[in-house]
Amino acid sequence: MQVRLHWLHRCTALVPVFVFYWWFSRFAAPKVMFNINKLLTKISDAKSQSPTKPPSPSETSEANEASAEGFLCPSCLRAFPSADALQDHYETSHGSGLEVVCPTCRMRLGSEVELESHCARHHTPAAPDTEPAAVEQLQHELAALHASLREERSCSEELRTEVSRLHGAILNKGDTVEAEMLRSQVRALEEGKALLTSELVLARQQLGSDLQQARMEATQLRAQLEQMLQAQPEVLEKLSQSVQTVTEIPVATQQKVHRQDAQVQAAMAEPPPMCLVPTDTSKEENTRAAALATLTAEKQTLQLKLEEADRRLAEARIRTDKREAQHREALERSEAERRRLLDEVEAVRTQRASLTTSLEVAKQGLDAATSRAEELEAALALERQRSGSEIQARQTEVDDLRSQLSALEAALRDSAQTSQTQLAEYRTQAESHAEQAARLVAQLKACESELALCREQLATSQREAQASREELVAGRAEKVELAQAVQALHQAKGRLADQLSALELEVGNLRNSQVALEADRAALELEAEQLRKSHAAHEAGRSALEMQLAEVQQKCDRQASDHQQALQGLQADLTRALNRAAHACSELEAEQQRCARQEAALEALREQLASEQANRQAAQTQLDAAQGDKL
Repeated sequence: MQVRLHWLHRCTALVPVFVFYWWFSRFAAPKVMFNINKLLTKISDAKSQSPTKPPSPSETSEANEASAEGFLCPSCLRAFPSADALQDHYETSHGSGLEVVCPTCRMRLGSEVELESHCARHHTPAAPDTEPAAVEQLQHELAALHASLREERSCSEELRTEVSRLHGAILNKGDTVEAEMLRSQVRALEEGKALLTSELVLARQQLGSDLQQARMEATQLRAQLEQMLQAQPEVLEKLSQSVQTVTEIPVATQQKVHRQDAQVQAAMAEPPPMCLVPTDTSKEENTRAAALATLTAEKQTLQLKLEEADRRLAEARIRTDKREAQHREALERSEAERRRLLDEVEAVRTQRASLTTSLEVAKQGLDAATSRAEELEAALALERQRSGSEIQARQTEVDDLRSQLSALEAALRDSAQTSQTQLAEYRTQAESHAEQAARLVAQLKACESELALCREQLATSQREAQASREELVAGRAEKVELAQAVQALHQAKGRLADQLSALELEVGNLRNSQVALEADRAALELEAEQLRKSHAAHEAGRSALEMQLAEVQQKCDRQASDHQQALQGLQADLTRALNRAAHACSELEAEQQRCARQEAALEALREQLASEQANRQAAQTQLDAAQGDKL
């Protein structure tokens, strides 16, 4: 029992390690490798493909679902926030009624058309619109990867606590099972003991009743004998002697008594001899003969009662002999069963010794496997720490480079935006100036046309004035009107000359502003060319950073593949060691159970044999006491 508990404790102590390795190989490692491979594929796609279109809302929802923390789907390794959502997803996507399987995410679909639309919707690589968007997407992926790693650490901690709790529950359950088994055995022994005590009480009551009846009969016979022998002391002496001889040698004395009785009866049947004795003596002899006859009659009755008692005693002896024979047979059977059980126990012990040796060998192999596993685990932990530190260092470098790149891009973007805004302002100003110049040119043309008209009017007015001068002589009345008209024409001519000079000044100003705008435009074009050159330099630096990032990712991929291969080998070794240990433990438990059953049967037979021997001794003592009381 102690060996079994020890091995049970050892097996339950190894359970958390095996459960942790199983959980890591089943859920954590595939998910980490899946996220890393997904990140690397997205980085390579971002580098290789040109920007075509922004990510769709369905893809963003898929990424959000993939980065969510919670319950993992065992088929496609997608995370869900609750168990109900995971169950609905598994029933709808991975049910047994769906026949078409997606080769990427292992989702089951109803038809080929649904598979094509699913692949086009969810698995078509769509590059981001710009390079900063790709960088942001990569940062989001890295954040999701860190979140999933934190989730796996928390899950591993919860799993360790659950395994420790289960370990304690298994130990407590083992103790309760052993205690319950012992209680059941104690109850069975108590029931057997109660049954045997009841049978013993019944046998004692029966023997006590028989013994009491025999004692009553013996007391009655003794009282009758005492009453009869008090009158005849000689007969009392003879009867006591006869009883003593009967008790010492029953058969010979009984034959002798029979012969004496026959002689007495023959003597009593013969006629008395004639003798010369007085009448008084004959009367005494008659009375003695009568007393002797009564005594012989009483003796015969006592003899009959004694024969009846002997018959009862013989029957009791026969019954006791039968019981002894039965007990002897049962004892022989129990002895044979005991010898058989001892042989089986010896065989079981030899088999148990062989099993213990094989178990020791298996234990040594398991210890070697566990030591190897611990060494591999330590090496894997060191390698993981080293790779984690390297990845973290590379990640910090990449983050620094990305921050520098984002700062440079932000500065370039700001400068380009400011230059574009300035250029747009200059263009709007040039366009407004051009529009003003066009308006002024149009006004100038209108003014020139008006001037031409005015000149024509002036020429006509001069002609009219000449005609009027010619007609001045004819009509002095019209002289004042002509003078006033000439004065008005002179005033209009002055106004037109003033307007023409103002228009010429505006045209000169516009030409000067146009020359300044051309100079500003040339300066802006030079600045834009410088910005293009700096942008090309930043693009070259960014391509160099992407190449460094690709090298770091390739190195991480190689390390991850090496770690995965080492982990698979370790898992294979652990599974083989677990199978051997489980097989050896099952054989040992079966053998221990069989030994326990045989030991319990042997113990029950021993107790039954002891109880039968005790009953036999008690019956023998009671029989001896009864025989002593009867005698």
